[in-house]
Amino acid sequence: MNANKIAHKSSPQMKRIRTMSQIIKALFLIYIFAAGLVAVLFHTTSNLWKIFGISISVVSKIPIGVEFLYALGVVIILWAVVTFYRLLNLYEQGTVFSLANVRLYQLLGYLAMGYGLLDACGLNIGLDFVTHLKIFVFKATSSPWIIGGLFVVMISLIMQEACKMREEQELTV
Repeated sequence: MNANKIAHKSSPQMKRIRTMSQIIKALFLIYIFAAGLVAVLFHTTSNLWKIFGISISVVSKIPIGVEFLYALGVVIILWAVVTFYRLLNLYEQGTVFSLANVRLYQLLGYLAMGYGLLDACGLNIGLDFVTHLKIFVFKATSSPWIIGGLFVVMISLIMQEACKMREEQELTV
């Protein structure tokens, strides 16, 4: 292994990054546990469910399309949680600018965009096609999830280019 890489991984800046990653991981796990606990407690004590803006008093009356979108949304959120945790693990290991980080950032961006599209679809169930399409286009173009996801994908592309430049620089004598 290169001596510069070893010195770089033990620098004070890397120690701060590792420490911050550990703190964020701990807070993130506490938040996920607390949010899950609150969701379970709320849904077991409440007689009213609200899914994609639609209030439903009886779970058995939820349309199958809404159930599918809701389940898909839960899968996307869980996938994003696992991806974010993997990214924090890389930072804790001292891997800051690598293609593994780039791939995780891209995945987070795509998951955010997918959740935004799902949210735009879910709100309009039961409307006629033209109205649904108009509302979907408006929601999709103004969704913070989609805009944020595009921004994260753009950052990952910039990081990917930086990784390529670093590799080229390491090869120069």
